[in-house]
Amino acid sequence: MEQILEHIACGVFQIAIEEEKLLFLGANSAFSQMLAVDLVDLDVVRKELHGCLPQNFAQAIYANSVQCRSQKQPVTSTEWIEYGADLKAITLTLSPILNADGDVSQIVGTCQDMYRPDPLHKHWQIQAERFAHLIRENSDAVIVVDREGKVQYANKAAESLFHRPVSELIGEIFGLPVVSGERTDVDIIRKGGETTAAEMRVVETKGEGEITYVVASLRDITARKQSEESLRLRERAIAASSNGIIITDSRQPNQPVIYVNPAFERITGYGADEVIGRNCSFLQGYNRDQPGLTELRKCLAEQRECHVVLSNYRKNGSQFWNDLYVSPVFNEYNELTNYVGIQTDITERIRAELDLRESEARLSTIFATVKEGIVFSDEWGHFEVFNPEMENLTGYTMQEANASGDFTNLLYPNPADRQMALDRLKLLDRLGATCETETTIHTKNGEPKIVLVATSLVSYKGRKMFLSAYHDITERKRNEEKLKHQSERERLLSAITLEIRRELNLNKILATTVSEVRQLLHSDRVVIYQFQPDWTGYFIVESVEEGCEAVLGKTIADSYFTEEYTEKYRLGRTSTIDDILTANISECHRNLLAEHQIRANLVVPITFSGKLWGLLLAHQCNEPRSWQQFEVDLLKQIANHVAIAIQQAELYQERQILNTELQILNADLERQVAERTAQLEQQQFELQEYINAMATFNGRLTSDGKILTINKIAQQSAGLPLDSLQGMFFWDAPWWSYDPRVQKKVREAVEQAAEGKVVSFEERAKVVESEMIIANLGLVPVFDDRGEVKYLIAESHDITNIRHAEEVLRQSLEKEKELGELKSRFVSIASHEFRTPLATIQAASDLLKHYSHKMTEQKRIERLNKIQAEVRNMTSLLEEVLIIGKVEAGKLELHPTSVDLKEFCHGIIDDVYYSLGTKHQIDFSFEGCDYDAVVDAKLYVRLLTT
Repeated sequence: MEQILEHIACGVFQIAIEEEKLLFLGANSAFSQMLAVDLVDLDVVRKELHGCLPQNFAQAIYANSVQCRSQKQPVTSTEWIEYGADLKAITLTLSPILNADGDVSQIVGTCQDMYRPDPLHKHWQIQAERFAHLIRENSDAVIVVDREGKVQYANKAAESLFHRPVSELIGEIFGLPVVSGERTDVDIIRKGGETTAAEMRVVETKGEGEITYVVASLRDITARKQSEESLRLRERAIAASSNGIIITDSRQPNQPVIYVNPAFERITGYGADEVIGRNCSFLQGYNRDQPGLTELRKCLAEQRECHVVLSNYRKNGSQFWNDLYVSPVFNEYNELTNYVGIQTDITERIRAELDLRESEARLSTIFATVKEGIVFSDEWGHFEVFNPEMENLTGYTMQEANASGDFTNLLYPNPADRQMALDRLKLLDRLGATCETETTIHTKNGEPKIVLVATSLVSYKGRKMFLSAYHDITERKRNEEKLKHQSERERLLSAITLEIRRELNLNKILATTVSEVRQLLHSDRVVIYQFQPDWTGYFIVESVEEGCEAVLGKTIADSYFTEEYTEKYRLGRTSTIDDILTANISECHRNLLAEHQIRANLVVPITFSGKLWGLLLAHQCNEPRSWQQFEVDLLKQIANHVAIAIQQAELYQERQILNTELQILNADLERQVAERTAQLEQQQFELQEYINAMATFNGRLTSDGKILTINKIAQQSAGLPLDSLQGMFFWDAPWWSYDPRVQKKVREAVEQAAEGKVVSFEERAKVVESEMIIANLGLVPVFDDRGEVKYLIAESHDITNIRHAEEVLRQSLEKEKELGELKSRFVSIASHEFRTPLATIQAASDLLKHYSHKMTEQKRIERLNKIQAEVRNMTSLLEEVLIIGKVEAGKLELHPTSVDLKEFCHGIIDDVYYSLGTKHQIDFSFEGCDYDAVVDAKLYVRLLTT
């Protein structure tokens, strides 16, 4: 390929397009010779054109490449290039090379020096003529100016540009700034003073005799300027448009985007760099089945304009509604080159439409389900809305209402009522005005209905319309009327009840009852009949209409009445007779009623505590009467109140009697209370004195252990004034603060009591003057209504004497125990000692009794002496027992005497020896020299010999 290019006479070069830069890739030798540049030595591969080609030629390539890239078609132009002192006319052709995406990635350029002699023919004259012809016929104005600035040559195009013939131009001062090598936009003043814009390129050249000439090439750019201005204006308009504008390239696959305006970026959130080169279908997200897309695809296939609404998605994922206009663009060959899309964000409008449709649907549902008649009519009475409830209310359909000509004639048969309805509409004199009124309309079947009508004047599609709501309040009005009557009855009933309850006199109560009831029922006569214990009775009170017979004081002496009805009335039965002539009653009953001038009657019993007291009767004397249920209920209520009033009156009478008795008792009670009060006050005083005087601590503590109050004894024992002790923690008081262990123990006890426990223990307490006592401390919690500890009661008793007495008692008990043991041993010994002498006496007496006649006198005397000795021993033992008893009773009397112990003990030994005889040996030792002692000799002998 390179060898082929080297044999081509014209210059061939190749450039690459990367990021809006033109990079030189290579060229053949003819291109290097034409530009007089050694491209091989310069190493220009992948360098920008300005760095490797002449400046003016590089500018020409840049200018033509823009058109080549935008049109994606070959572009040809003639460029005047200055090479040193030479000026060359070069035909430049740029051809685009497209990549797989349809974008221009490279450009192949060819250039031909129009003045270069053909090397094959060598006829440069022909070439010169050809060049001269080219200059003459060139569409650009060519003017040659000498060094003085005078025009030496002008071609035909110059005549057209300056609007002057060539003959006038020759010799004229050129008058334009001339700078060789530059391309400049200038303003040319034509013959008539008119100005036009031109592009001027200037080169210097030398003619014969080395004369320097300036060759100026001028091109009329008025149309281009206008086009550029128009283009800039359109670009500014497109950029400033509030509508998103998008342009795609139809000559490339997949319709890539080649332009978006700022409004598109604002609407979609995508920047232009994120959109250019992509198919705009990415805006549709996954929603590819929209009806608008089908229409859009069809229009694109048919290459025609299209208007659709699409659901698109912004960059942040939010949905927006796109009102899209798409228009195709064709070139001069009627080839489709682009599509221009204009998009409008109509999200708010779509939402408003959706809201409107939802509102209309809701309104339609409301109209269909609301329990009010809704109509929407114009000022001529034509209905556009006539909901089902209005049809149910009036019985007319919307067709019937519209066919009537004036629907008010049907609703208001009375002309006066109709006129009032029309007058109400006239009051609606402005839009938004509303009126509400109660009126009576007539339905299709002639039934009158009371309705509440609310009408508003509104604007709808430029017309005044009346929106009316008819609310049927017929039943409500009936109920209101019933409630009104009921309220009146209840008011009268309350008045009667109040009057009855206020009065305690039974006669006045009954008189008030019959009078008020007759007025309330509008009856001829109201009476109260009271039964006696034998079920006879009489009319005790009555209220009677003038002209009707009075029955006051009369009785009913009819056994049938007594037997037939009294039990039923006691059980609460009521009786109504509308007309005695037609009522299903016995003949005797009919005659009884007629006898008392009763045509219709209403009877309710007066009972209380299971007892039938009497009857409350309402009579119609001269005509029948249909008693209503509410009248029966009313009379029953009054009868109940009368029963209560009777009980109340009877209780009042009883109370009066009791009051009299109570007054007597009260006087006596007051006396007793006064006496008792005096006693209690005295006892309270004594108790307080006792508490203050008692040798016992007594006080109140807060739940957290602070002292609230204490008695006088406790305060004195602490040795501090009361105000110093109040507020002090109990365990910090002088009684316990002497020992940290005791303080801790008291504090723990207070905490336990604060938890609701009763605490009691003994501990040593310090009182004034450092005296220590043994105290029995008790803490008792007192609770409030919520079950929480309110305060603590602290009591401490001085049990020092008790503990001392207990110790003395313990010692006494131990002594008593010891004495008891001694006594037990003594009794055991005494028992033995008693048995021995008794046995001896028994034996001696038996011998004397049975064998005295055989004994000698001496033997008999020995036996008698033996008996006497044993008797003395027993007497001695008894005395010892008595001594022990006296010791236990504390009544032993001592008789101390001074004795010589040695002699005293020898005497005792002799007595013992004598009583024991010679069979026993007695040893006696005595140490010391003090023989005198003061003892109870008799008691001492007993102790030693026992």
